[in-house]
Amino acid sequence: MSASLSVLPVFFTAVGVGLVCLLLVASELGKRARLSLPGRIALMGALGFGVFAFSLKTGIILYLDSLERTDLVVTRPQKVVVQLPSAPKHILAETKLSGSRSWPIWRSLPSRAPVPSDNPQSPQKITLGKKLFFDPNLSVDRTVSCASCHRLEQGGDDNARVSSGIRQLKGDRNAPSVINAAFLSRLFWDGRAASLEAQARGPLINPVEMGMPSLASVVKRVKENRDYRRAFAHVFGGHNPISITNISKAIAAFERTLITPQTAYDRYIAGDAGALNAQLLRGMALFQEKGCRNCHLDPTF
Repeated sequence: MSASLSVLPVFFTAVGVGLVCLLLVASELGKRARLSLPGRIALMGALGFGVFAFSLKTGIILYLDSLERTDLVVTRPQKVVVQLPSAPKHILAETKLSGSRSWPIWRSLPSRAPVPSDNPQSPQKITLGKKLFFDPNLSVDRTVSCASCHRLEQGGDDNARVSSGIRQLKGDRNAPSVINAAFLSRLFWDGRAASLEAQARGPLINPVEMGMPSLASVVKRVKENRDYRRAFAHVFGGHNPISITNISKAIAAFERTLITPQTAYDRYIAGDAGALNAQLLRGMALFQEKGCRNCHLDPTF
């Protein structure tokens, strides 16, 4: 359920309770003041405006709070959670962790990314998605691929202030890393895509990224390739295996393999006390104490 839908019941409940209280209060005040019917209606209107404004403000706050909590949250992480051992005394002394000798629970990265029920993984689909990810023929001038901005050897992005697309056109943002993006429930910098499948379509038809005039033109370009025709028929089957839906599914399937479990951090959370040295533990304590973790959520950070 989306963040906006999840707070609607709370919002309408708040409005309903407020209006019921309003009717009771207005009725009692009207009786005591011996107001006429028009007077009571006016009183109810005046009080109602205040109650409605308060309820509306409450609903907006709840909605914004839900966005903040879900923007970077890991989608259905495995319950790989371990209570950290007591931090070394010298680290606690240096970071002043409220005098506590233990840290809150941290999470390690699952060994597999979550997979939607309508796009199960398979080796053949992953191989097809990898080919599409690295294929510059999916851009209008056949020069830019997904990998042009999401350079896996450089951490999944292009390390540029602003990313470049076809004809070296500049966008107004840089490419976020594709590494571990499979664990995020919101993609693009503004969070407008809720899945890897939805995100994969955007750059294809963005005029300064890959520049294809339409999603139909992307499908047509893929169908021109005989190897793609065979691969899509094998992976998806059906009378029309090459579609923008299946192209997106294949790319997303490959991207779900671009994860980094079993880092030194993950091993430490899993119980390997020697995975992090004293300097790293000091940094981890500071990361907690200074509030970095409030926005950069573990295990994807």
